[in-house]
Amino acid sequence: MTEEERSMGEGLGSTDIYQEEKAMWYIVHTYSGYEDKVAKNIMLAVENYDKRSMNESAPEAPVDGYVINHLNRNLMKTTDANPINPVPIGWKMSEHILDAVVPEEEVVEIKNGVEKIVKHKTYPGYVLVRMFKTPETWYLVRNTRGVTGFVGPGSEPIPLTDEEFLKMTQGQQGSKVDLAPGDRVRIKTGSLENQIALVEEINEEERTVKVSYELFNQKNYETYRLSEVQKF
Repeated sequence: MTEEERSMGEGLGSTDIYQEEKAMWYIVHTYSGYEDKVAKNIMLAVENYDKRSMNESAPEAPVDGYVINHLNRNLMKTTDANPINPVPIGWKMSEHILDAVVPEEEVVEIKNGVEKIVKHKTYPGYVLVRMFKTPETWYLVRNTRGVTGFVGPGSEPIPLTDEEFLKMTQGQQGSKVDLAPGDRVRIKTGSLENQIALVEEINEEERTVKVSYELFNQKNYETYRLSEVQKF
């Protein structure tokens, strides 16, 4: 047992002195690319914890190599390797860890004049966990595969304020266009259909593009909706 685990484990089972008045959101740092898997594994580990606490059967390695800690194997005893207080049988992890989510935002991608809404991670490498802070919840989350730690000084998780949580989770819909000034496009509609033009300006807010083209040795300008041009 590391010093970090030992410090959080002191008093395990006496959760009332640790528990917040209400469940709070905490930030968990993960390995890059593991965000979705970590969020899923946390909630599956919670489910398995409850099964074991109720003396129900559960697989030995339930979640992608994640091993349930010693508390799930013999809930009413301690060992020399773990000289800490036991957790009473019937104590439910699902009542203390309520949710795990990956902050995402919807982005409108426009490619070849076709719009598609896709989800992007707004904070890669981070997962939000809604929980009551107790040694048990800390231990389970901290020891989920892919988790590198809570965000906070030392080993102390710091909850998000309501404003911080909203800022992280209410990303406004944006747009991403695979065009840039200088690109060549084909006009798809109107009297200039199939005309090749040069992108001059892009207005993502109004979703329009200003293009230039040569006609009778004279440079002309037109503005089209993004869906009316296609990258050439």
